[in-house]
Amino acid sequence: SPEFYTAALERTVDADRLIMNGQNYYAHDIEAIAATAPGAVAGLIAACGVADLESGTDRLVLFCALDPADAGPGAAATTETIRAVILDREAQRGA
Repeated sequence: SPEFYTAALERTVDADRLIMNGQNYYAHDIEAIAATAPGAVAGLIAACGVADLESGTDRLVLFCALDPADAGPGAAATTETIRAVILDREAQRGA
C-alpha cells in the first residue's frame, strides 16, 4: 500500500519570498492569483521556489488541488489557465 509522509514547515518571510528574474514575489500573492483560475481550489494551493543553479534564480513550483466540476476539459487545461493567470498578473505588475 502507498505510504504518505507529511512535514510541518514554519513559514518565514524569507521562506515565502521567491526571487525570479531579479523580481521579488511572495508565495501568498502567487497562491491568491492562482486561486482565481477556474478549476483551482482556493485554500488548497501552495507556491514555493526551487533554486535553479544554472540561471541563478528561483523556479516557481505550484501545488494545486483541482475541482473536477470546474476543471473543464481536464487538468492540463486548468494548469495552462493557472499559468496564464499568473503570467497576465505579472505583465500587469511590470507595466
